[in-house]
Parts: sequence; structure tokens; C-alpha cells
Amino acid sequence: MASGKFSGEEHPDQRFKCCCRDAINYENLLHEFFVFKSSLKEVKSSIKEVQNTLNQVLLQNSALPPITSSLPCQGASSASRILQLSFKGECPDVLLTRKKVEDHEGASLAVNLLDESGNRVEVGPESCVKVKYVVLDGDFEGEDTDDWTEEDFQKNIVTPKKDRGSLLKGNNKVPLIGGVASVCNISFTDNSKTIVKSGRFRLGVQVIGSLPSGVVVRSAVSKAFRVKEGRLEADQKHATPLLEDALWRLKNISKTGILCRKA
Repeated sequence: MASGKFSGEEHPDQRFKCCCRDAINYENLLHEFFVFKSSLKEVKSSIKEVQNTLNQVLLQNSALPPITSSLPCQGASSASRILQLSFKGECPDVLLTRKKVEDHEGASLAVNLLDESGNRVEVGPESCVKVKYVVLDGDFEGEDTDDWTEEDFQKNIVTPKKDRGSLLKGNNKVPLIGGVASVCNISFTDNSKTIVKSGRFRLGVQVIGSLPSGVVVRSAVSKAFRVKEGRLEADQKHATPLLEDALWRLKNISKTGILCRKA
């Protein structure tokens, strides 16, 4: 027909223009995709740099746990809190078997749980942990120096003679109450002279209960002392008499003699 119109079909020029336009759009989309991909790679790289920088800053400013050189116990370097068991009062130079342990003034010994500043720990799960009294060799210089580990403490725990039972009689496992425990219901069952070469004992206290994570409690060590047989001491005469001594404790004075009966 002369009108130049095609019934039911598109003009060839229009189809060509549509194809060119679609090709251009595809090329633009492909270009934008590569640009986006490149930009995404740069963003990921920037994020990684920021993360690395942040990690370095956090590492430099992180609070490291304190390490106390005067408390060289195992695990101290990773502990966030280091506590110390400490005796309050002193053992006398001589104790007797089967007689309750008391300090040199006749009062009960006590064990305190102290923090790094020397203050008693009165609250918290550490203040009520369970502890155990043990007998240590007198040659273990735990009271005089801090240069020992808990492994050294364990190695110096004295074992009793074969078939003689424990060296301590009474309740040697007690809980702390408000960070303190009294040493009032224990006594020695054997003398120190025949048990260890040093002829002396020390009293030790160690934690046996569970502790919060990151908490280390250092054991306590008393001064060295001798333990004598109480039954022999009861009938022993004194070379140097005391004012409170009975008359029979003087040499050459019989316990059932005339002088004692007159006294």
C-alpha cells in the first residue's frame, strides 16, 4: 500500500533502533556491574583495614592481669586476682602431742584470707572457701621467703609413719567464714624428732574448695616449731623450775615422796 504502513508488523527501521537501544542498555548495565564489583572490592579492603586497626588498638589498650613477683605460684601470670592465706598469731616454739594447737600466748591461732593490699577478704565466694590444715617439714622456709611455688608446698607436706594414721587429729578441714578460720580443734599425734630430719614441723593451710575463675589463693606457712610427746612431758622434771611448777618437778623430789605429801 502507498500509505507506507505495514499491517501487523513493525517497521524495519524501528526494529533496528530498538536493537541498538537494547545493546547500548546492556553495555551500560555491564559497565555499571563491573564498576560496582570494583567498588565492592575496595569497600571490603577498607573494612579489613579498619578491623586490623581496631584490633591493634584494642590489643594495645587491653587491661592485662597484674603479675606480682613476690607471689611466684603456678598460674599467677594468668590470674586476675591473687589472694593470700596468712596466720594470725604465732605457734609456740614447742607443742605437745595430743594437746590442742594454740599460739604462744595461749589463744587460738587464726587464718585470714588477705588481698594484695593486705586487707581481709570478708565478702564474696572466696571469703567462704574451704581450707585444709597440713603438716610441713620444718626445713621448708615458706614463712621466711616468698620464693616458692604451690608445687614446693605440696612436696614438703609430711607423711606419717606407716600404720600410724594422720599426723593431725581433729577437724583439719574447715570453711572460712568472712575470710577467717580459727585453728582450735586440731592436735599432733606424733613428735617431730622421729618424723623429719630437721626435728621440726611447720603448720600449713591450703585451699581445697573451688574458686572463681581467675582467682589464685596462695597457701599459708607458719614458723617452725618442735612437737614433743605430751605423755613424756607430763612426767618430766624441769632443770630450770618455773614459779607455777609443782614441787615434784624438781630433781631428786619424788612425786609420791614425803616432801610432796607434806606440801
